[in-house]
Amino acid sequence: MAQVTGGTTFNFVAQRKHEAAQKILSRAADIWATSGRDAISHDSVIAVLLHIYLSKWEENFDLRGELREEARTLEKWLPLVGTAKQEAEAFLPPIASATITEVLSLLNAEISFAAEQWCLGNSEQPPTAQALNAVEHILFTHKLIHRPASPKLPKTVRET
Repeated sequence: MAQVTGGTTFNFVAQRKHEAAQKILSRAADIWATSGRDAISHDSVIAVLLHIYLSKWEENFDLRGELREEARTLEKWLPLVGTAKQEAEAFLPPIASATITEVLSLLNAEISFAAEQWCLGNSEQPPTAQALNAVEHILFTHKLIHRPASPKLPKTVRET
């Protein structure tokens, strides 16, 4: 009997999205920590995160590095996305408008709180991994992604 080893393609793509989102959120935290709250909008960062998580990614790695989603920097993502609401509406069925409103409100609360803390000068207080876990928890509980947030990390940055 043959034994299948390794992860599925689904898990591989989900991991690539997670890593790309972590890179984006870490860069945003650095910008807020060094340049203040007006350096980049919360909505823009949420828009990039939504685009990363909600869009379909190719499983193929034959694309040139800079064309792959996970290779893009925050600065390269920003001109490619609209508002967070536009990104959500582009990838979700129109029937989900109530869900979009709720998800955007929750994401904004988490990212706004984290950004305010990062603006104090430390881009890892709260840890970006925890903030990303909060984002993934919101998306998962609203059935927008299939991979759950890490059970090892808090599901919000707003409560300690």
